[in-house]
Amino acid sequence: MRLLIFIALHGATVLTSAEPTVSADDLPRLPAPSLAASQAALHVRLGLRVELAASEPNVVDPVAMAFDEFGALYVVEMRDYPLPERRDQKMGTVRKLIDADGDGVFEKSTVFLKDLPWPTGIVCARGGVYVLASPELIFAIDTNNDGVADERQTIATGFASGKAKPNVQALPNSLTWGPDGRIWGSTAGNGGLISGQSMNGQDFSLDPATNKIQREVGTAQFGLTFDEMGRRFVCSNSHHLQWVPWERHHGANTATLLDIPVDGPAAEVFRTSPEEAWRVVRTRWRATGQVSGLVEGGGRSSGYFTSACGLHVYRGDALGAEFLGNVFICDVGSNLVHRKIIRQQGDTLIAERAADEAKTEFLTSDSNWFRPVACTTGPDGALYIADMAREIIEHPDSLPDSIKSQLDLASGENLGRIWRVVPKDWKRPSRPLPSLQEPAELVLMLEHPNAWHRETAQRLLMRIAAGEDARVEGEVTRPASGQGKSAGRGAGLLTSPSTGDAELWQVARGLLHRSASPLGLASLARAGDLRVADVKRVWEKAPAGKSGIVRWLGECVEIRGSQPSAQEPANGLAEAKQLAEATAQSTDPFVLAELPAILRPIWGAETGDQLLRLYRKDSARVKQAVRLAAKSSEILLMAQVTHDLDLWAMLGKSGDAAIKTEARNFLESSAPISLAELAALGAAPSAKTLAAIKAEFARGKFTNPAVALLLKTNPPELDFLKQSVMNAQIPQALRAMMVPALDPAAVEQLTTTWSLQPISLRQAILDWHLKSSARAKPLLEHITEGRIAKEELSAVQINQARRLLPEPANSLFGAPVDRQKVINDHLGALTLSGNAAKGETTFRQRCLICHRHGNEGNAVGPERKTFRNLGKPSLLVNLLDPNREVAGAYQLITLKTKSGESYAGLLMSEDLHEIHFRNAQGQEMTLLRAELEKLELSNRSLMPEGLEQGLADQDLADLLEFLGGP
Repeated sequence: MRLLIFIALHGATVLTSAEPTVSADDLPRLPAPSLAASQAALHVRLGLRVELAASEPNVVDPVAMAFDEFGALYVVEMRDYPLPERRDQKMGTVRKLIDADGDGVFEKSTVFLKDLPWPTGIVCARGGVYVLASPELIFAIDTNNDGVADERQTIATGFASGKAKPNVQALPNSLTWGPDGRIWGSTAGNGGLISGQSMNGQDFSLDPATNKIQREVGTAQFGLTFDEMGRRFVCSNSHHLQWVPWERHHGANTATLLDIPVDGPAAEVFRTSPEEAWRVVRTRWRATGQVSGLVEGGGRSSGYFTSACGLHVYRGDALGAEFLGNVFICDVGSNLVHRKIIRQQGDTLIAERAADEAKTEFLTSDSNWFRPVACTTGPDGALYIADMAREIIEHPDSLPDSIKSQLDLASGENLGRIWRVVPKDWKRPSRPLPSLQEPAELVLMLEHPNAWHRETAQRLLMRIAAGEDARVEGEVTRPASGQGKSAGRGAGLLTSPSTGDAELWQVARGLLHRSASPLGLASLARAGDLRVADVKRVWEKAPAGKSGIVRWLGECVEIRGSQPSAQEPANGLAEAKQLAEATAQSTDPFVLAELPAILRPIWGAETGDQLLRLYRKDSARVKQAVRLAAKSSEILLMAQVTHDLDLWAMLGKSGDAAIKTEARNFLESSAPISLAELAALGAAPSAKTLAAIKAEFARGKFTNPAVALLLKTNPPELDFLKQSVMNAQIPQALRAMMVPALDPAAVEQLTTTWSLQPISLRQAILDWHLKSSARAKPLLEHITEGRIAKEELSAVQINQARRLLPEPANSLFGAPVDRQKVINDHLGALTLSGNAAKGETTFRQRCLICHRHGNEGNAVGPERKTFRNLGKPSLLVNLLDPNREVAGAYQLITLKTKSGESYAGLLMSEDLHEIHFRNAQGQEMTLLRAELEKLELSNRSLMPEGLEQGLADQDLADLLEFLGGP
């Protein structure tokens, strides 16, 4: 279920079959402001100022940018946005900008690369640039230094493959240098097939030395950035800041994205620009049901994150320590740049507004033409912002035709700006560029206060370490002090005509073995020369960010089996063990969580013992890191010692039959037998265990694990189950658990005494009937004959009956209701004062089955706390029409087994062997693929329609008051 955004309405509205019309007078056009007016319309945080770094005609339609080692700025121009018919025209370009006189304005511009379809990402590397232009990843280089690429190579193709009409707002993007010395990128919603690897739901990274691409877990929409510890963050339209807590190097193979802002994923924003007339009209039409589509804005047509993109963790040195590590997120639709402060809270991260920005934004514009889409840090340490400068930023498919006919979606295609944010009293610093440095200076630059210098020095050193030709000439962007050669050629490391690459590396290598910079570790690792002593030195000297250092221990030559050079022989595994021991004494869960993935080559046969030590730490994050890194045999060892139910459950789902048998044998040989652990394992009980369960029942001891094991018996203990279901001494919830295993005769016997059965047992019997059309038929007959009241069926059960037997169910329950009419009939709830306490009672009665509230409820739908920023009108539409817009994470899947049983729920995970899902009652279930006849994904929500049944408008008003409260 996706929470919708809805505009406040007063009185009922009538649906029309034809799309409404609008005139040009209703949608006044917004004239483009001049450069001076655009700059005057910007409002930045107190103490800062905004400078113009570049503008049209030198740059137009910028969506991504990157600085090379000479200080030149390469900008991706998405000139074909957003019109799909333009993609085949390949209108996109890459522009190279040069500031030759050092005044901070890029006055020289050349078209470096052209003929690109929908280009969206760029990074500088190997003396050239990598560019994402779906479906291709391209490398281009200028070998004669005329500012135009004369060599172009397709590195990979297949992004958005299989998509007849790729989404222009979900293209591969955000090429970014990672702390591991690889180039990372987002695949967004279009995915693709690259080098035989499916990129659906995956990001990717690339080794520039080999151009080999590998999948990385998780993807979002438009934006990817790393912090100083190497933690990755992404964003999507209405999820403005998400953290990827587990990476491939931890052992993760499925995506986890955590929304870490305390004010929620679609948090409130404070724009200073007016709402566009077309947006207001479209919201009104959608809210009244006159056109389809996502309804906007928490009771307004804006005011919340709707177009988050281009996020960037700032690690420069111009803005000051207050901003270090802050993440800046563009909201292109609201004409602003938002700031969040990220901090560690126990085992996780949270992100908050600055205390003095509670009701303001870091940067806003009074003009709708300010369209920030990407941020980066420059060689001067300033924050740079790419401004697409368009009248409208919107996907064409999301606009009704009558509105679209009055707009020009390409308006502003000849405009574009690059802004720079700096302190008010700032002067451009005098500092050397990496391209002008010798190896010793580059190694020192790894500790520069500006991250751009550190990272650029690292990638140049890695090029040398990889044995690449480093002698690339380039035109220098002149520093303010006049250092360097403004006329054209850079000098120093990259242009030295006498020193060979091997000699350069030997110089750099010796210095890196004495450096205290974490970034130097990647360069040594690339050359196969990283030592434990290097990691130890950096670990001991690093004041913070130690979690990003630990992982490099796993890359050391002493423990990877590589041979270090004869000049500096390895100290061996002893030093690696000492460092691992020292690291394990940390109290920081982020540091400890990096250890499990690297322990195996260090400890060998003792790895299991070391993992057990870590697992016993009081940290959920460390426990998960251990679970990701451990082998099944090690999980078994830890489970036997700790008796942790999560570990037994992991073994049960491992697919390793031998390990599961060994685990079951261990548990069944224990005295007494732990039924809870056996149930977590999920294995069929032996005769010995079955006897123990029956003995427990005979003593009047009834437990959930015992029942769960009973249901696993093969062949089923049908007679015993029938007796138990009829046994009134057994708690009702446990009797209800047994119902799914009964045969039709037993269920019919229970049905004939319907009025004597407790409510929970009745519901289980109803669910049993609704597993297949054959079972549903007698149920409908019982209802028709009056033995079961149709009012006892929930909305979920009625919907399931309609799916199984459409005609009889509709005849009995009535055809599905027009949900828009239901909304219109209950609009009065928006005008009434609500009582939150009464609303909480309704929520507990009707919503806890699917939603969490504090420590109560089931995590089937979003937590209740995520609702508070959406506004009452938005919530009303969501409650009464849950299927209007369904997010992928909450789409209903339906499963039918070969035995004819039907299930429905939310997909949690899947692999080649099994499907793991959560049903409407919050129960997690697993079905083997071999058991399935059909698996389908619907565009419906698991939340049932019909919540309004039995509720008056005042009841709905109370519920809305509770949902929108703190």
